[in-house]
Amino acid sequence: MTTAKRQKATTDAGDKRAPALKLVSQADARRQKRVEDASDARLPGQDLVDYQVDLWQRTILFWDTLRQRADNMLEHERAGLPPLLDFKYETILDARRFEPPANYALLRITEVGDDCWDDCVDPDKPPVIVVDPRAGHGPGIGGFKHDSEVGMALHEGHPTYFVIFFPEPSPGQTLADVLHALRRFVEEVAGRHSGTPPVLYGNCQAGWAMTLLSADCEGLVGPAVLNGSPLSYWSGEAGVNPMRVTGGLLGGAWLTHLTADLGNGRFDGAWLALNFENLKPEKAIWEKYAGLFHKVDTESERFLEFERWWNGFYFLSREEILAIVENLFIGNKLEQGIMRICDGCIADLRRIRNPLVIFASYGDNITPPHQALGWIPTVYEDTADLKKAGQRIVYLTNPHVGHLGIFVSAKVARLEHRAILENLDEIEALAPGLYEMKIDNPSGDPDCHKPQFTVRFDERRVEDLKFPEQSQAFEQVRAVSEAGEAFYRSFVSPWVQMASNPWTAESLKWLHPMRTSRYLFSESFNPWMRGVAALADGIAKTRKPLPEDHPLLERERELFAEFSGAIEQVREWRDAGYEQAVKFALFDAAPAEPQRTWSGSLERIGFDEGRFLVRAADGTALVDEMRAIPDHDAALDLLLNWAEDRDTQATPVAVGHRLVHGGEGCDCSLVVTPALEVRLKQLVPLAPLHLPHNLAGITAVRRQRPDLPQVACFDTAFHHGLSRVARLTGLPRRFEQEGIRRYGFHGLSYEYVIGEVRRRDGDAAAEERIIVAHLGNGASMAAIRNGHSVETTMGFSTLAGLPMGTRPGDLDPGVLLHLLIEKQMTPDALQQVLYTESGLLGLSGLSRNMADLLARRDVPEAAEAIDFFSHHARRHLAGLTAALGGLDRLIFTGGIGANSPEIRASICEGLDYLGLTLDAERNAGQQRVVSTDDSGVLIEAFKTDEELAIARHTQNILRASGKENERTPIRVAVVAADQGLVLETVQEAVALGLIEPRLVGDPDAILACAASSNVEIDRAAIVSAKSDAETARAGVDLVRNGDADAVMKGHIHTDAFMRALLDTDQGLRLPGRRVSHVFMVDIPAYPKLLAITDAAINIMPDLNAKAQILENAIALFTLLGIEAPKAAVLSAVETVNPAIASTLDAACLALMAKRGQIAGAIVDGPMAFDNAISADAAREKGIVSEVAGDVDILLVPDLVSGNILAKNLEYLAGATAAGVVMGLAAPVVLSSRADPPAARLAALALAITAGVSPVALAQAYTDWAQHLVMSPDKQIELVRKAARKWARYLEYCSRACSDPHCEACIEPLPQDKRFAGDPWQAWPYNAIYQGFLLTQQWWHNATTGISGVSRHHEEVVSFVARQLLDMMSPANFPSSNPEVLKETLDTGGQNLVRGAVNFFEDWQRAVRGGPPAGTERFAVGDNLAVTPGQVIFRNELIELIQYMPATDKVHPEPILIVPAWIMKYYILDLSPENSLVKYLVEKGHTVFMISWKNPTVEDRDLGMEDYRRLGVMAALDAVSAIAPESRVHGVGYCLGGTLLSIAAAAMVRDGDDRLATMTLFAAQTDFTEAGELMLFIDAAQVSFLEDIMAEQGCLDTKQMAGTFQLLRSNDLIWSAMVQNYLMGQRRPMFDLMAWNADATRMPARMHSEYLRQLFLDNDLADERYCVDGRPVSLHDIRIPIFAVSTLSDHVAPWRSVYKIHSQTNADVTFVLSNGGHNAGIVSPPGNTRRRHQIATHDDLAAYLDPDTWQARATHHEGSWWPCWLGWLSNHSGEPVKPPGLGAARKGYRRLGEAPGTYVLMP
Repeated sequence: MTTAKRQKATTDAGDKRAPALKLVSQADARRQKRVEDASDARLPGQDLVDYQVDLWQRTILFWDTLRQRADNMLEHERAGLPPLLDFKYETILDARRFEPPANYALLRITEVGDDCWDDCVDPDKPPVIVVDPRAGHGPGIGGFKHDSEVGMALHEGHPTYFVIFFPEPSPGQTLADVLHALRRFVEEVAGRHSGTPPVLYGNCQAGWAMTLLSADCEGLVGPAVLNGSPLSYWSGEAGVNPMRVTGGLLGGAWLTHLTADLGNGRFDGAWLALNFENLKPEKAIWEKYAGLFHKVDTESERFLEFERWWNGFYFLSREEILAIVENLFIGNKLEQGIMRICDGCIADLRRIRNPLVIFASYGDNITPPHQALGWIPTVYEDTADLKKAGQRIVYLTNPHVGHLGIFVSAKVARLEHRAILENLDEIEALAPGLYEMKIDNPSGDPDCHKPQFTVRFDERRVEDLKFPEQSQAFEQVRAVSEAGEAFYRSFVSPWVQMASNPWTAESLKWLHPMRTSRYLFSESFNPWMRGVAALADGIAKTRKPLPEDHPLLERERELFAEFSGAIEQVREWRDAGYEQAVKFALFDAAPAEPQRTWSGSLERIGFDEGRFLVRAADGTALVDEMRAIPDHDAALDLLLNWAEDRDTQATPVAVGHRLVHGGEGCDCSLVVTPALEVRLKQLVPLAPLHLPHNLAGITAVRRQRPDLPQVACFDTAFHHGLSRVARLTGLPRRFEQEGIRRYGFHGLSYEYVIGEVRRRDGDAAAEERIIVAHLGNGASMAAIRNGHSVETTMGFSTLAGLPMGTRPGDLDPGVLLHLLIEKQMTPDALQQVLYTESGLLGLSGLSRNMADLLARRDVPEAAEAIDFFSHHARRHLAGLTAALGGLDRLIFTGGIGANSPEIRASICEGLDYLGLTLDAERNAGQQRVVSTDDSGVLIEAFKTDEELAIARHTQNILRASGKENERTPIRVAVVAADQGLVLETVQEAVALGLIEPRLVGDPDAILACAASSNVEIDRAAIVSAKSDAETARAGVDLVRNGDADAVMKGHIHTDAFMRALLDTDQGLRLPGRRVSHVFMVDIPAYPKLLAITDAAINIMPDLNAKAQILENAIALFTLLGIEAPKAAVLSAVETVNPAIASTLDAACLALMAKRGQIAGAIVDGPMAFDNAISADAAREKGIVSEVAGDVDILLVPDLVSGNILAKNLEYLAGATAAGVVMGLAAPVVLSSRADPPAARLAALALAITAGVSPVALAQAYTDWAQHLVMSPDKQIELVRKAARKWARYLEYCSRACSDPHCEACIEPLPQDKRFAGDPWQAWPYNAIYQGFLLTQQWWHNATTGISGVSRHHEEVVSFVARQLLDMMSPANFPSSNPEVLKETLDTGGQNLVRGAVNFFEDWQRAVRGGPPAGTERFAVGDNLAVTPGQVIFRNELIELIQYMPATDKVHPEPILIVPAWIMKYYILDLSPENSLVKYLVEKGHTVFMISWKNPTVEDRDLGMEDYRRLGVMAALDAVSAIAPESRVHGVGYCLGGTLLSIAAAAMVRDGDDRLATMTLFAAQTDFTEAGELMLFIDAAQVSFLEDIMAEQGCLDTKQMAGTFQLLRSNDLIWSAMVQNYLMGQRRPMFDLMAWNADATRMPARMHSEYLRQLFLDNDLADERYCVDGRPVSLHDIRIPIFAVSTLSDHVAPWRSVYKIHSQTNADVTFVLSNGGHNAGIVSPPGNTRRRHQIATHDDLAAYLDPDTWQARATHHEGSWWPCWLGWLSNHSGEPVKPPGLGAARKGYRRLGEAPGTYVLMP
């Protein structure tokens, strides 16, 4: 039964007609009422029962809808994927029959419902051609339903045609073929309508095709309507429009090429659909399915209708998709006018003469208005240029609708599209210019007609269409893409094409996740879905949906909304990250006043699409690059490298930071100290949006450049002069005493502003009554009198002050209480509301950015937010004026205050009673003074410079400490240093403090040369190398290994030197960068420094190469401080001559510079050498050029001519030349072997100034990705492996479909039990899991074995890849898990009901911070930790428990157990049957147990020494006092064992022999192979943990437990999820699981010491670990050792534990048990699943490696406990009378019964 029929059946079932009215007696009526009342009475819990029934029914109907979608999809495929038009049509032309062919066809719409063409069409109206995009889906979206673009065109009487395309492209089909076909379509339609030019309607990607047609078919086409069509592909708002950068950040076009190759020359459109879904997963995935599930009764039909189109995936040819990606998405060549269509044909948008109508939406994150309109100011210089071209461009914007809504929304069709079509005549009649089309629709009804709505065309200026530009950054992306594509096309593509064929391509098609996730629900693939269909039919007949106001349905909606919000937040973090930006400025600290050198920003730190922007002091962009900036460390590394490598004079001597909050005592700038950092971290809750970010910068500098002093400049410092009353918050005084008071923000800005007033107008002006309004997305005001802050609007909380971008401004505390109590918001949720969702964003629903709201002021919500902002600003202005007692001067500053006349006018409106009169003309003209001459208050507007304020503070502190002039020489590898000229250069450079040399070559030859040249090289390091090749390789390796910063060519041939530098795998190449050489020549006869490029590397460069060579030279001049250099492109003649190729290149380069494609220089060409250097020569020839006679850069035609020119100038004209290589990963000095020392020294200084450093490879992903890109052998190997795996997999599938017991192509790992069940061995699930395992294996190959990747980074990447794959395992999804499906059918869906209940219960427990379900059955002291005993000692860290003896006599040696404080001690005293303590006591041993205190924030300063002294040693003292005549058996578990080993070594050193033996359970003493836990431990991560612990005082239990869960994510996360939520079966809780949930914390200091000293530095194993100030050595330990390890231990791997053999001089009995870190230790006798190996190694015997030991050690079934018991007995004396419980006289009295109090601490 279909959904439509089922919905009708449901309706009929619920629509029983009432019987006819009849008369009844009063008694009958009373009886009837009693019956009705009884039926209305609800049983307790009835709501829950009803909801569970409804939930189960909706689940079945939901699955059945997915089944229908799958069947529809397959049916549509079998039908050949016909276009989904809601209109009848006939085919006019089929381009597949054209020559060349294209897979397009022209349709004519013939009927609309029951109306035919003649009834609808007005023959006098122009025809309309609607063209749908080829963006992965099939055609039809423009005519998807009656209210559509096609429908509106017919409604308005236009003859309507539709262009469709077919699923398969014609072989080798190109964009030119498509455009030729479309041109014939246009000609055909025009011919059918007496030559009337048709209206072109292009949707999305079809829009650019319409513009190309318009440019090519002048006079043939009428107006072109571009709906959501991108023409400016690089435009967009950072973080909001991520799709524009996706291709570049994935490496560019090579990935598209690979996909098309694997598709046997076709690109599967399903990949494009997948990209669209990933853009907004909360909408496209979660809300789509959640909405269907929640309203399955009414949403199914709409869902199926849309999905029929959405899941019809079409193919593009390889040639088409590559042309689109390279020319448009990455190349952005269309708007630049360099897109080549075919031979001799270049697309030029200026040729378009027909009117253009551009329809865009601000809700469209695929084609935002930036991309739809950004091309206009690129193509037309200004409005006059547009009018001169005779063009008319009309644009129309919608504030909300999404990308697809532009085409499919019925409301949009009935209003905007109808308005466009109705006004075509008016549009064509417009004068040339730019217009905005405005639709005034007071009724708000989209079905209204004229005159109910009106349309007007407001003239606009091209100059106002300015969007943020990142062209330089995207040029970098394009360069990387071109390099990657060239490599792939040459070296990889042939192999992939060889391995691909139609069979493999078809297999890949059907294995695409966009298809498998659909068709697996079809009955054809999943026979169990027939049962779902049967259940759904039965449910439909009797179903009674719950009312919408049912309380549990409302809770379900809330839960779905929370999930959607969470996904949206994650997506926004992915797409945005605007908060994670670092602004910076570099100042020269030498002058009295700091002089700005550069400034810029590092944006979107922590994201893959970060931006690095640097501007010169005059605002010229020096760098604008898009690159991954993983964290603040990488940001700092990038910035410092950029600064230091480009200008030795810019070596930083200090770093100044802006800190938003300083707290008490920070009334001036301070040097950053550890104590200050700790204090600042405590203030984070007072400024959670800013301080963490500020502190991250401080931490990054401290880690990477501990030598640099840091200065903290506090925004709050300026306000420390506030009166006491002004600083109070009104909270109880106890809070004030804790430091909670109002401080005021933006102080650095106010300080700068007052300084400017004093500088410009004198000291008297600064003493006036002044209000400074710092207005931006964050806004505040300050009242200032006598230069000091009197009152301020922004305090320390969000509850006072103006609204900010994401903050609400004034807010009544009652609202907070309401949100916390009534809405039951968690603190995190409340913070999310206050700091992320409120303010301008909350009011407008559009943006947190005021500039964006001003641009969208026509949207009512945006206008209201602006009015709200202005209203509150006026209110605060009045209040601050009252606080001052009047007002003399009002100063607007900040990004909005200084730049927005509209905001200033809005605020000043109505404030004339304060004496403010704004001059409208001055305000609009952005003058400094914007008040009228007679205004009672002077009103000013100017920009603040907080960076300069910071620089002044930093400079003052530096000068006080005398550190401003320190410089650090750089390390230079001098290749082949065995020449006197070379060594003389080195000596001079060292004397100048420029370099620290590493001399590479034959040591004997270098020393001999130094002696003969009288050069002192005693302090220089010498690296031995013999041949030229070896010497060059050694020099490059020094840089690659981080032992040198630059390379200098010595007495070596250039060929050998350059081969090493440019080696693809082992050289210094940067991906996507052109390597070129620049000669800087100082000619006596020429007044300027002259650059000649390229005269040493690029032999015969083509046009693209020359452009990059020129850009390198321009970059060099910029770095040397020479702005806008003049470049001449040399040739033999000054005119373009087709016979001389260099003249053509020169002309093109000059044109590219004029268009802005080559930026930063004035370029002219072709130009002869004489004209370039001589203005007189140019004048004589009649050449007029800015460059002639004043040239800075000479771009030569080729290497030969350039080299000859440079040498002639050097040897004949007496020039001094210095050569430098640009574009490598380090500065490179390339000089001739004959160059004198002066030339070499100049080249060295130049290289140090201009070297370009690569992205810091500090993060594992970057390390892996970079080396993979540079490892062609590995890439080819991976391609081959993929091909072999596919072949194996497809061969297996062909067998497995008929023989489920056939041999598998891959076996799961032994520990992987996910696919062990019988249902997994049946088709198609065997194929599903086999494919998953092959993918998992391939990714393991891809993330390991890559040359150059550090071992740690390789392990991290491999681990993360495994976690991601585990997450996507088919076992985790009900549709692909046969065990879940079988359970669902067997139980009628009750498993999912139980799973939902389990999920809600777990979710509620998690929100409340409660323990896992089932733990309540276990309680410490009740059925856990019940072995009788007494607490006989307690200090601030431990309780010591002495257990009561269970035998009449005991061994005299007591046992002291030291558990890890990462766990609670009772893991060794669980339930009685699993208690090791009980086992030992019953076997005649006296047992003492340390119970650690669960630390809190007050214990943050406890360190490892405290744990040894207050823990182990204090307990040992107590045991020795109670049993004074006996030595002690020490037992340590995990971390407790490590601490016991430290204590034992210190005791031996100090002559303390109280220990008889030592037993270690899963304890490590050497951490070099500490297993996967090391993945979470490196310097950066430890520092991150230290930051967390500095705030919290300790490491939280959840943070500890989460790490251990990740180590076994299969078992501890995903398998549990499947079991609990999909199978609906709670795993039974047992004692060990209950203990595991009772986690502990770790003190900050102890955990930091533990991680750094033991894990990172391995101090204990290397004998550097100090106790009482002296190191200890484990080799001193000679007492017998019993060590236990476990096979499956991920925390302490057994091979790591085994190292105790080589670290001590003791006899070691070693046990290797099966099980994990905990279960392998808790191994009582009688457990039939336990087994172990055991062997004793005599200290004097030869060493056995772990594998040999494992091969030789004897195997035993059962527990190892009896073996240990026997070992203890062998090292114990004869049994004696038990000692007493405690020793009161010695201070160890009984303090209470076990388990004590510390173990009960939460």
